[in-house]
Amino acid sequence: MENLENIVEPKIFNIKQNKNSNVSGILNVIENGEHILFNLKRIFYVHGAEIGTIRGNHANMKQAMIILSITGSHKIDLEINSRHYNFNMSSINEYLVVPKKTWIKYEVTSPNSILLVLCHDVFKSNDYINDYNLFKKNESML
Repeated sequence: MENLENIVEPKIFNIKQNKNSNVSGILNVIENGEHILFNLKRIFYVHGAEIGTIRGNHANMKQAMIILSITGSHKIDLEINSRHYNFNMSSINEYLVVPKKTWIKYEVTSPNSILLVLCHDVFKSNDYINDYNLFKKNESML
């Protein structure tokens, strides 16, 4: 697995299913060091949103994250260094690594969806840029 600092663009990774899964269910494992590229300090999840709900619309300057679509599907639009990335996440068997200094916007595209986000730091309001024009203006300095 790559080091968090070496990931400069968003990237999808697969989660291998446990070979011991059986009729009692499928076990997917996410482990620190193999899947999580940082010391985990914060977890949050978004649920109960209607189809078409837009969330995010901000950039984190120092916060990297891992995103998983636990149930349902989500359209995730990212921008980093003037490059645009679009992901449609609907599989519990994959996760998206989002580097710091990335503009993120996501849309709920199915009912009863849950989006799980793992972060390498606690919430700090001064880490957020909520104005897209300000993000673009300062992008070269980020």
